[in-house]
This record gives sequence, structure tokens and C-alpha cells, in this order.
Amino acid sequence: FAESADKENPVKFSTSQAANWHAKFSRSGNSRDVPEIQTYIVCLSTAVFLLYFLVLREENDIDAKIGLSLYDKIDGLEEANLNTLYEYNLEKGIDNKEVIKRLQELEDEKKN
Repeated sequence: FAESADKENPVKFSTSQAANWHAKFSRSGNSRDVPEIQTYIVCLSTAVFLLYFLVLREENDIDAKIGLSLYDKIDGLEEANLNTLYEYNLEKGIDNKEVIKRLQELEDEKKN
């Protein structure tokens, strides 16, 4: 913006420096800052990590725990859920045969 006695008047956009500025300059930054090989290095590093983590790594005790059902981890959770489902089904008039059957199975497992 040139120093002039004309500061009160608007600047004509087409003759200002802003006319040469494109939105992509604000979004993408300077492409010269990124080395060409960076994309290949990132892809190779990610591929090696995934190969190790998904194929070569041995399972451990944490992996075994992740595979367990939540009902196996928390005692009484399945029974509490079934009781809640039983009450819901009663309110909505839905058949409870399967719920009653599973509750009976859980009772039999407790006795043994």
C-alpha cells in the first residue's frame, strides 16, 4: 500500500497485490518445503509398522484379554442385562421365552 495523500479512498483490488494472491496459497503452504522423498519414506515406515504389528508380532496376554466378552470380565453383568431386557419386554408386550431360558441357564451355572 503506497503512502499517499489518498488514504481515505478505497484501494482498487485489480491493481493491488491482493489480486495476485490465490486461496491455495493460504491452504497448502509452500510446496518447496517438502522433500520429494518424504511421501515414500512415510508410506514405507507405515507399511513396515503394519507388517510387524499385524503379522509378525506374537500375541500376548493383553491380546487374549481383549478377545474376551465383557460378560466374562464382569460377574453378574449378563444377568443384570437380561433382567433389564425382561422388564422392557414386559412393558412392550414382547415374548420373553429366550430371556427366561438364558436366565435359567445362568442360575444352573451358579448352582454347579
